[in-house]
Amino acid sequence: MQIPDNVTPLDPARGDADRAWNEKKKERTRSQLLEAAIRLVSERGLDATTVNDIVTEASVAPGTFYNYFPSLDAILDELALAVVEGVNAGSALRSRARDPGSRLAQVLRAHLARARDDATWAKLLAQFVARPAFPVRVALLRGLEDDILDGIGKGQFSAEADEAAPDLVVGALVAGVLRVAERHVGKEYDHNLTANILRGLGMVSAAALE
Repeated sequence: MQIPDNVTPLDPARGDADRAWNEKKKERTRSQLLEAAIRLVSERGLDATTVNDIVTEASVAPGTFYNYFPSLDAILDELALAVVEGVNAGSALRSRARDPGSRLAQVLRAHLARARDDATWAKLLAQFVARPAFPVRVALLRGLEDDILDGIGKGQFSAEADEAAPDLVVGALVAGVLRVAERHVGKEYDHNLTANILRGLGMVSAAALE
């Protein structure tokens, strides 16, 4: 950047402007890298995404990546946290229903609705949920496990109170989220999948449909 003749390098006002410009440029580059990583992971998967892929997709120099993220895992951690934010937004709805079956149904439908609105989030969720190193599965189960156990304790569900019940819910939900994201089903699918999950937990058919 060439400094005009009427402005000295020590001009405080110009220095502030340059710093602001540099900060904006850094923010843009960081966003480019994150957006590139999101596209690649959602399309190719976690195992098929490398740092070289990300910098190529973002159209930045190879060494630029490490000015913003110390490793591939570091940028993936940020992607996982973005997925968790979406999970937490859906899980927050559970407090609006009184009985465990209704709370569970509220959350399941919220996640399916988000997948319908944001296919990229749905694809990232499916990528991260099976990886214990990332907090996505823990976030998804937070609250759901309590509702499952509460439903079993109150006789609303007849499933066994072990790991199989949460696995059933998470497995069916993730499969459903992907199907919804791919636009292969209408909105009635959300209701039907939720009812089938509740039946799988042992809720009687009429109550599950309601």
